[in-house]
Amino acid sequence: MEALKNSRWTVLIIAALFFHYEFFQINMFNVLEPKLIREFSTTATALSWLSATYFYGTILLLFPAGLILDRVSTRKLIIFAMTMTIIGTWCFSQASSLVMAAAGRFAVGLCAGPFALISVIKLATRWFSTKELSMATGTAVAIGMLGGILAQAPFLLLVEKLGWRDALHINVIVGLVILILIVALVKDGPKEQPGKLNTSSWKYSTHGFFEGASIVIANCHNWKIGLFACLTNLPIFILGSLFASLYLGQAHGLSSLEGSYAATMIFVGMLIGSPIFGWISAKCERRREPMMFGAILALLASLIVMFTSPSYQVMLWLFFFLGLGSSSHTLAYASVAESNSAKLTGAAEGLAATLIMAGGAVFQPLCGWLLDLAWDGQTIQGVPLYSDMSFYLSIGIIPVTLLMGIILVFFSKESYLKAH
Repeated sequence: MEALKNSRWTVLIIAALFFHYEFFQINMFNVLEPKLIREFSTTATALSWLSATYFYGTILLLFPAGLILDRVSTRKLIIFAMTMTIIGTWCFSQASSLVMAAAGRFAVGLCAGPFALISVIKLATRWFSTKELSMATGTAVAIGMLGGILAQAPFLLLVEKLGWRDALHINVIVGLVILILIVALVKDGPKEQPGKLNTSSWKYSTHGFFEGASIVIANCHNWKIGLFACLTNLPIFILGSLFASLYLGQAHGLSSLEGSYAATMIFVGMLIGSPIFGWISAKCERRREPMMFGAILALLASLIVMFTSPSYQVMLWLFFFLGLGSSSHTLAYASVAESNSAKLTGAAEGLAATLIMAGGAVFQPLCGWLLDLAWDGQTIQGVPLYSDMSFYLSIGIIPVTLLMGIILVFFSKESYLKAH
């Protein structure tokens, strides 16, 4: 057991299971959407608001969470956040109204969302060298993407068999198992710091709270790269998390199961792409070029999905490449870490993560509102029936924002994998 505790990959993988679990909570709405619309007699606008309450809670504390991570035990924060996620998910499963469901989801976003990925990255900066950091963060994100995959077709099959409430009860039990593993195996850092590790990141920040915040906010690179990550992550938040099944079912004629499989391919692309982009970045000792290439790939895939009528098999590949290209945004975390003092890594990553989550908070409700804007009131079995124009207005946000992300990273500076 002691050997496992001192294994840096064990610590990273088990801690990443926390992010994996949180990512499942974010993305399960793609499967739950038609069930919740019928359960609460609501529309796409209201449901997208319900989904986005997670992001509202998260962005309230994300930046302060980074500053907190620079000062207190990362392990204790992960344990607290994981516990609150389990409690909030159970409360959501018991909800009898849209407001009660929103309260449970908001609580999870507020208490756990801020620490989901940046806590894992903070641990990675203590256990891995600067050159290994992109591979470590890519691996952590890949583990998180498994949560997105499980939240699609596998979760749909579970929901169809047990009902959405009992499926969430199984979700809670899995969370308890992960919590036990975290308590048993995750440590804040190695007992001894070999020379190759980021030794300065092991020390807690001596900057004042507002001093640290002002330094991070004043760094223009943090904003450019954070916004790039936000914009290139939107295919996940808009399609993978919420509207893929609805869009593919009504605009492309796919069944619910086929739509969930297509949404799964986004996360498969992310799962494969995250470590690959990390490896490519480490080999070429660049961040900008791989990020730009990934965003261009995602842009091309999104345009083909929107403006052609591909077969189901081709659609699966297009969603795979959409996820593969979007996975390049994971390099943003390493780029931000390298462009700030090691003692302010948590605060800097907190700012970047705030911008990413703000994308979900803003664009999920916006897409839902745009869908309903052109809706003529038709329904099928209690679910609104949307026109092609409605989907062009809402899903069309994706290629526009990807293009904006490409422009942002083009005008950003290169870190060359060198610590600040």
